[in-house]
Amino acid sequence: MSNQAFEVYERELEEQHTRNEARRIRTRVNEARRSPHTAGIRWPFELLQNALDAGPRAGNTAVTIALRHQDHAVVFEHDGAPFTLRELAALLSGGSSKQFESEETTGRFGTGFLVTHVLAERTHLEGLLVVGSDHELFRLVLDRAGDEDAILKNIRACKDAIRAAVAIPSPDSVPSARFEYLLDSTESLGLGLESFHQALPYLYATRSKLGQVTIQSHDGKIEEWIPSPASIETVPEGVVHNRDILVRTR
Repeated sequence: MSNQAFEVYERELEEQHTRNEARRIRTRVNEARRSPHTAGIRWPFELLQNALDAGPRAGNTAVTIALRHQDHAVVFEHDGAPFTLRELAALLSGGSSKQFESEETTGRFGTGFLVTHVLAERTHLEGLLVVGSDHELFRLVLDRAGDEDAILKNIRACKDAIRAAVAIPSPDSVPSARFEYLLDSTESLGLGLESFHQALPYLYATRSKLGQVTIQSHDGKIEEWIPSPASIETVPEGVVHNRDILVRTR
């Protein structure tokens, strides 16, 4: 095969891979939106899991989470470790960046993340990207509406948005990720918020990296869950891990 022909082959192969990604995204998003009850219960945990999979930023011991219902939008943000290039690629492709059989992560931006589109087909994302020893801020719109060609077009638009990322000299006060969903309906929203609220005590018992959680309802009420450092108590049958949680409303 000539070099020219092989270059055409590689372009066609890349195009086919990207089209397969668009097809997978469309399938998973449609499945979520056809099952608003099941997906409605899952969406906050998919966002939380991805944040905890990132782990704390350097110098931190926990990941702070904020979940806000503002007007006709839901905002989820965290201060965990910034995106890597691999993680960002997984997010755009609907794949997963986790290592196979990893004991530390359960799937950083795998297909489970697509469940969150039960809230809305369009998601505005602002995040930090680590590039070597530097940080860059990117903004893009994940638009999973329309047919395969429309999703394919959005994948390309997101690549252009990533290319336009700008350097951030001091990223400390910038959230690592901020997802904003412009709500289609509130059915799945309410299911997710309720299940998340009920699960929080158990999440603190099982996820040591989970730090302060702030939940803001549409009426402006704010609830803050503030954990103490975990302590270990030795008992005859083994050890007991203790963690006190202060819940504050305002």
